[in-house]
Parts: sequence; C-alpha cells; structure tokens
Amino acid sequence: MIEFWKHHSFPVITADSDPTQPFHICEARNKAVAQAGTDRVIVADADTIPDIANVHQALGMDGIIWPFTEYRHISAEWVSRVDLWSARAEQRYMRSVGGLFVCSRETYWSLGGMDERFERCWGHEDNAFHLAAATLSEVHRVPGIVVSFNHAADRDLSDNNPNRHRHQLYKMVAGNPDLMRELVKR
Repeated sequence: MIEFWKHHSFPVITADSDPTQPFHICEARNKAVAQAGTDRVIVADADTIPDIANVHQALGMDGIIWPFTEYRHISAEWVSRVDLWSARAEQRYMRSVGGLFVCSRETYWSLGGMDERFERCWGHEDNAFHLAAATLSEVHRVPGIVVSFNHAADRDLSDNNPNRHRHQLYKMVAGNPDLMRELVKR
C-alpha cells in the first residue's frame, strides 16, 4: 500500500513494534506518528485503502476524522487490480473505528497516542482510542468507503481477550474528560 500513498504524493512512514515480541499495533502507530515530519498525519494500516478525496477532505478538518462510514473487507486477490471499489465485500462494517484515521500530531498526542498498555494481541485498542477521542477531542466522519484486504488475523473481541479489561476502563470514564486524561497519561 506504500505505492498507493506515494502515488498520491504523501510522505510514507512505516513503523513496527519490537521485533523480538509479538506485534503491538499501538506501539507501531506511536512510533510512526513520532517520526512524522508533518503537522497532520494519516494513520493507516498497511492493508487499508481509502477514497483519496475523502482523505483530502479529512486533512482540512479538526479533531480525529475517520474518512469513511463503510469499511469493506475484500479478497486479497484484488490487491493488484485497478478498480477496488467494484470488488465484492466479504465483510462489511458500518462506522468502524479501525484501519485508518486522520488528525494533527498535537491532537494524537493530546489523547495519549495509542495506549501501549494494551496486551500484544488484537482487539479493543481502536475502540478505546475512539472513546478517548470522543471524550477529549472532536470526532468526525467523512461519508464514504474504505477497503481492506481480508486476511487471516487473530482479532478477538471476545470476553476472553485480555484487552477487554483495559477497554472497559475506557468505557467507564467515557464522557468524563478529567478521568479520561488520567487514563491516557503516558
């Protein structure tokens, strides 16, 4: 997806979490934003492609902006095809808070960045970040579609996921700026 962003003249920063440990999305995103040389950042998962017009619109907005209302997982066989928007959706999510958002670096860090106290497993981090954003900033959506290439992943939003407990803390303090600021302190 690096080619997609470069084709649209965006500087690209890739970041990873500690390679000696299981992948940690929060750590990787924080490293990428810390390296950004721009005031505005587009935080995008490597397998996610937006409507570029929506990204440009989001760059002119304040707060945390999800430049889509519909998140479509499509088959990985479409990765090299030209018209991604005509691919059949294998899964469709409305108002997802994962995969891609736009904000200023200042806003990102005012929310504590992505909480690295989540465990090194998938699930709940994006939802917690959304709750922090809704409590401490402005949250906006640009109507439209984003696509992601469906792949095997160990995402787990079940009650057994250890990140569920930390997400519950975010739910408990949602709407209370003072308590949310304490929770997201780095």
